Amino acid sequence: MAEQTTTGRKFPDVLTADDEKLIAATREEYLAITLSTERADYPRAEAAIGQLYRRAGVAVPPMAHVSSPFKACQAYAMLAYIDEKLLPKGGLKAARAKALKKAGREANRKGA
Repeated sequence: MAEQTTTGRKFPDVLTADDEKLIAATREEYLAITLSTERADYPRAEAAIGQLYRRAGVAVPPMAHVSSPFKACQAYAMLAYIDEKLLPKGGLKAARAKALKKAGREANRKGA
């Protein structure tokens, strides 16, 4: 008997050979994407991210480009330190909350 998930979708008890081939191919595809060292397409990424923010009715934030995942981790750690230790009154979290609240008020005024 197939197991039912919380979404109501049923999965079979046994995978067919075709299922296993599809799983293996999908794994390889996503692994290749994850391990890719090709240059990022920043304009395409910014456009997609900007579209998500606009659909959510929130201002698109400035975006920074970094040369590697390691550099991204360094930048995140530096910004987290600045937020926690150097900025007054709740730092970036408070500023973000204030901006989201303002965006919500503006959306309500426009009838969104």
